Amino acid sequence: MYFHGLFDEQARLTPDAPAVVACVPARPLERTALSYAELQARSTALAKSLGDLDDDQPGIAAVWLPRIHEDFLPVLLALSRCQICFGLLSTDLKDQELQRQRNQQILEVLRPRFLITSKGGIPDANVQVDCRILEVDSGGFSSQGANTSLSSLSPSLPPGSLCLLFTGGTFRSRCVVVSHAMVEHERSTYSDCLEVTFPLRIAQHTSVYWGASALGQISIALAFGGCSVLCEVPEIEDFKRVIREEAVNTIGLVPDQLKLLAEDPSSELPNIQAVFSWGEKLPINVAQRWSNHPKARLRELLVSTEYWLSFYSAPLEGIGRHRIVGGVETLIIDQAEQDGTGELVIRGPMVTTGYIAGESSDSSFIDIDGKSYFRTRDLVQRWSDGTLEFRGRADMTMKQRGQWVDLSTLQGNLQEIKEIEDCQVVPDPGGSSTVHAFVVLKVAESLRVAEALRQVRKLLPHGQIHTLSSLPRHPVTCKVDYRKLTSLAKGSEESWPLNPSAAAEPFIIQRGKEKVLQILAWSLLALLGGFSWDLASVLRLKLPSGLGLLMLPYMHLSFLHTADERSRLSEVVFAASEVMPMGIWGSMVAVLMNRGMLTWLCEQQSVRSSQWMSACCKMRLMSNLLVGLWVSHGAAHALRRRRFLAYPLVFWTGIGYRLEYDLERWCTWRYWEWYFTSSLQQCISMPFWLLQKLNPRSWIAPQEPEEIAEESQKEKEEAAEEPPLRCSLCCKTMRTAWPPPETAVLHSEDIDVVYGCNDRFGQLVCWACWPVATSEACKECQPLAESLLKNRPIAGPASEEENEQEQNGDAQNGNEQWSKDEKKQFDRWWWINKTVDYVELKDLATESAQMSTRVPSNPRERKIYRCLQDVLRTEMTEDMSFHALDSLTLGLLVGRLRGEFGVSLSISQLRNASPEDLPKLLEECEGQVQKAGTKEKHSSSDSEYAVWFSPGQYFPMGGWVLRRDGEICLDKLQKAAHEVTMRHDALRASPADPLRMLSFILDTAVMFTLVARLLDTRGPWSCRLRRYISWALKQTWPKIQVDRPEEVYGPGDFPSPLVVIPVPDQQNAEWHCKHRRGLLQESGRPVDIALIQLRVKLEGLWVYGVNGGMGDFAILPSPNSSSADAASSDLVLVDRNRREAAQLWGPESPGWIPPPYGFPALLSGKIESEDSSGEDAGGVIWLRLKGATHMSVLWRKHVSAKPRRYEAFRMPSAEVKDQIFNYLVVHAMHIIADGQSYEAIVGDLLAIYSGSRPAPPAVNSLELLQRRLFDSLDAVEPRNSPQMCSLRGSQWKCTKRGYGHILGFTKAVLVALRQAALRHAVPFDAALLALTAIAVANAKEVEDLEFTLYAPTRDGVGEAGLCGLFADWRVLNISLDKMTSTVLGVVQQVGHKIRTRQWGVYNAIKKPEATMVNFQLMDSADASSRAGFVQIGEELWRIGECMKEDKRNDEQLPRVPQPLSFVIEQGDKETWWLLINCAYDDYPPPVLRRMLKAFQDAAEAFVNKPTANAHISFPENFY
Repeated sequence: MYFHGLFDEQARLTPDAPAVVACVPARPLERTALSYAELQARSTALAKSLGDLDDDQPGIAAVWLPRIHEDFLPVLLALSRCQICFGLLSTDLKDQELQRQRNQQILEVLRPRFLITSKGGIPDANVQVDCRILEVDSGGFSSQGANTSLSSLSPSLPPGSLCLLFTGGTFRSRCVVVSHAMVEHERSTYSDCLEVTFPLRIAQHTSVYWGASALGQISIALAFGGCSVLCEVPEIEDFKRVIREEAVNTIGLVPDQLKLLAEDPSSELPNIQAVFSWGEKLPINVAQRWSNHPKARLRELLVSTEYWLSFYSAPLEGIGRHRIVGGVETLIIDQAEQDGTGELVIRGPMVTTGYIAGESSDSSFIDIDGKSYFRTRDLVQRWSDGTLEFRGRADMTMKQRGQWVDLSTLQGNLQEIKEIEDCQVVPDPGGSSTVHAFVVLKVAESLRVAEALRQVRKLLPHGQIHTLSSLPRHPVTCKVDYRKLTSLAKGSEESWPLNPSAAAEPFIIQRGKEKVLQILAWSLLALLGGFSWDLASVLRLKLPSGLGLLMLPYMHLSFLHTADERSRLSEVVFAASEVMPMGIWGSMVAVLMNRGMLTWLCEQQSVRSSQWMSACCKMRLMSNLLVGLWVSHGAAHALRRRRFLAYPLVFWTGIGYRLEYDLERWCTWRYWEWYFTSSLQQCISMPFWLLQKLNPRSWIAPQEPEEIAEESQKEKEEAAEEPPLRCSLCCKTMRTAWPPPETAVLHSEDIDVVYGCNDRFGQLVCWACWPVATSEACKECQPLAESLLKNRPIAGPASEEENEQEQNGDAQNGNEQWSKDEKKQFDRWWWINKTVDYVELKDLATESAQMSTRVPSNPRERKIYRCLQDVLRTEMTEDMSFHALDSLTLGLLVGRLRGEFGVSLSISQLRNASPEDLPKLLEECEGQVQKAGTKEKHSSSDSEYAVWFSPGQYFPMGGWVLRRDGEICLDKLQKAAHEVTMRHDALRASPADPLRMLSFILDTAVMFTLVARLLDTRGPWSCRLRRYISWALKQTWPKIQVDRPEEVYGPGDFPSPLVVIPVPDQQNAEWHCKHRRGLLQESGRPVDIALIQLRVKLEGLWVYGVNGGMGDFAILPSPNSSSADAASSDLVLVDRNRREAAQLWGPESPGWIPPPYGFPALLSGKIESEDSSGEDAGGVIWLRLKGATHMSVLWRKHVSAKPRRYEAFRMPSAEVKDQIFNYLVVHAMHIIADGQSYEAIVGDLLAIYSGSRPAPPAVNSLELLQRRLFDSLDAVEPRNSPQMCSLRGSQWKCTKRGYGHILGFTKAVLVALRQAALRHAVPFDAALLALTAIAVANAKEVEDLEFTLYAPTRDGVGEAGLCGLFADWRVLNISLDKMTSTVLGVVQQVGHKIRTRQWGVYNAIKKPEATMVNFQLMDSADASSRAGFVQIGEELWRIGECMKEDKRNDEQLPRVPQPLSFVIEQGDKETWWLLINCAYDDYPPPVLRRMLKAFQDAAEAFVNKPTANAHISFPENFY
């Protein structure tokens, strides 16, 4: 029976019964109602009107009417009477853009013959309608257009089709064919699941966006002869009002809507008698709400758009399993042997006939015994009574670590956790074995959140947890939006065009095409230059020979080798190329063109002069000789380096970009003007330069020493006028002088006048007598030191907060809006004064979680336990995971285990293991080592490798500076440095080819790899060309060569890069620390290790003030010292005047207190005072040695006080022992090392020095890096080679001006953030990166971010202990949904993606828009594993003494390499900085202030309320 026939039959049975009511809350005048007889009459009239207008052509009708339109249901019945299939367009969505896109999609898919709408035209003029429009009014239709051009394109439909409905779109939207039989089936079978004895009135509130639900609610009313109450109510309160006003007694909702409808249905909805639920599994807690309702009966239906009413259950009546309604045939396929669970397939009149719009039905239907069954994808188990128990979804099972995991069961287990309000589990969209759990928590406190997530991790140890504020749901269906969840779980995609199948942004495609066209144009120009060799043939209009095309590559190769050599010839060649217009390219083309022109002149018969002809021939001979020598030189290099055939192909592949890069500036007249002007100036100054070279005499007149004589005479006259002074001890005539001498002064009878100064009592003491006064002062201070410091515990760093910083402009709490002038004035003040801000947390979580510690009993496990404690600096707990460790800490742990057990683990092995897995993992690795042997393998001399580095990386990186106080065995350290050099081949490597050649090859490789994989899809010839170019690039790639140590570092018994430098004071030590980097760049060696020894005499009396008149203090051996070692912890400072003393500590000691920024202290101490109540008592003191007897003293009462600085001088004293402060400075060239290579170099060096022998490198780092490079040049699929190099060059640049800003973290903030990261098992550096992402997303008001990280790609076995350039740029995509993302969720997402390496290969095309992030972490290893050395931050050796605040001026806008970049830098163990650089036009100060405000709020939320929304709302008056 047809759809309209069902209503006609009901009209015959109950003609006066209400059939449909259309209402609008609060607008009773717009309410309309029709009985079944009226509905039949109106639909018949509309069908007749439609028949009069229609031309009986086959096609589809689109209905675009509001559901509350009085003719909505009559129009549907009229179309059924005319046997016209229809599709529904929505009008009632809140999201107008979503509605517009959906309606446009429906029109494009259905291609309707006509569209029915209300009077007044289509509701949305932005939707393109290419068909006839029929307006319905007063019981008829009127045509408003005759465009039927698309009617013939309408999809063909099977007979009996009623309508076309689109699925809700939680996975993806599909167009389903709904038949008349499906509606008839529901009318006849609803009585099987519910017996109705009351006049049914059901609310039809679902938008036709979800057509199956909208028509399903109408079919329920039709099944029981009831009334459909049509309403458009977006808010739940309006829906409840409709229920009350229209006496609705039946509702049909999805579980999420049912949960929001009423907390207590019995009191809020007393008239409801029937409740239907569908769409998702009904939670038990929602069903139990209706258990106390006196009337309501609850039915859970298992239906979908593809199959209508088939199964039902009654949760409140003890029917937990699903029963099958009549007419449904079911089978269970692929049943399990244990319990018979399998996939449910069904057939019958309730099943759709298929899909349209290109959707294949093959995967949705299966033929069994000649019958077609629909695959529901539901897993069920059939019981003996015929009922079915739902066990999950077939697409919700996956294999993880060799075992099948039922995600539905896992989701049910998660829902049983009481702190979880809602959750959803989905498989990884990338096809990996990772399970993603999206959870919504009921709790917000940090500790309770951590405890809840700890329970989740026990159920999901190898999955990814996403903490959301709410599950994303479809705005219409209210079902969980799986598409949104999939996008949140999806990792970083490959960037186009490395992956031809990946979707690319239009501007990226356009930028790539423009670059390719420019390169082709310049390549064509290069071809013309090559043909200039045979210019004679060109002038005769003949085809030139291609010999010049072979000459240009070898001439270019000759220039690269010659210009890079350090010889007079290379200087001449380079100077000549600079003088010639257009550089070397102009020189090469000029030589070839000169030869071609001379050849043409010699062939001209019009030249009759024999002398002219002879001159031309001689000149041609000389030109041929020059070209021949030039080409032969380049060809000889190509043959020697085995690049004879490969280099010409590489040359012509990359010549286009190189010409564009070198000659683009020559395309402007301004540059030619500058060239001619500078050339003229050089010609004018050349004679003077030659004259100065020939006669190098000094033009400066010598100065006569008259001034010195006059000054000496003046001093004598002043001394004669002064009254005579005498020393209070030796009574010699003396004169006052300052400062004290650096060496001891002895009494002499030959000297009449001695020098000295006043002591603290104002008495004169000469320098020769001062040792006696110093000795007495030290004896006086000794009892005071013993009384104040004897057996005192080590005073740790100060516990007070850093002084409050000024607000950064985000604290405008006034209610008035700022005017334009006020904003401009504030911007100027902020720009000049604010260069540094600090993160401050107002309310820190003080309670701490109680975790049980675990102390192993096995000796081997205790050894592992000690290694973990030394590296992690924390107690081991039962639920500790390595997930919370950053890559550097994991590398340190790998190195420590390598030193203790002699095995090499990989970072990925540790990352996926737990502390309990370590003993077994180490045993397996030890077995592999014993099986393979432990003999160290070194590369032979002259071994060459092709590794990736850019010319800009041929410089030393920022180095590591480590400090240890006390004696060092230099011979032992020298041998250790030699052994480290032998262990790591990279420390003996140097470039074997010119760097200029690397620049050319690198740019060529970048352009090639961007299009290489596209060539593989263009046919066999393009594929062969791609392979040939890949081979040529690998052959020509510049190599680095490994030599013997004596060839690199010079001869000797133990040749190594170690040098020992003694210095007299701290300033000299800092100067050498800074300048070792420049010396390494000049030498060209791969690594430089310098031991800078500061030997000073600190013990004695120090006076401060003008001429020592303000006071004094003594530095003495510590009363707590038990050895004679001169370490900093064995010294104390005693002030006998103020009755105070302080134990002095160095950075390697636990009592070290970091100094204020700008004061690189040598020692620090916490002052103990006899009178702690004094105004100036106590505080912290820092000492900085500026000379052998000169010291700067910085004292601060408390952290909020301004520090005071004094200059102190050491008074002459008896001979005392030296204090030794050792600075170990390590710098490495960036071409053979990255930041984590320092751990390998320093770790092995100090481990060997201390007596332990770490395991030898598991692999050759240079061979490994060469394989990664070759994978990149072969354009290997990145998923098959995830560590491949992301080649980048200078093709695309950011040429903007910007400014920088610093965001600092106080100690208390760092402690709170570290504890929060540890609680949630997230690496601390990943947490800082996530907070940065939240700040950027809020400042830019975006939901998707793309960061480019300089990431350590060291995941293989033993790679953590290798020296090499492993770090590379990787693209990380971060999703921050405005509605559902939380601070903790973003932190979890970033931590998981970094931990599992879900990043993409860097795309050079996106460089102008890329946001770069770099991490600069410090060595966190314990001093005991570093032979007593500890790394110190740059503020202790690089910046010098500069405590002035930085300020900017209005013109301070330097160039920035990126529009936005961050450096997350660790200053020391208690200091972190976020260094921000941004382009001014893209990120002006107001935007940056928003970023700082968002970071502050995100950090506070992460510590105190981690489930807070990641997106914040800025105050209206915020600027």
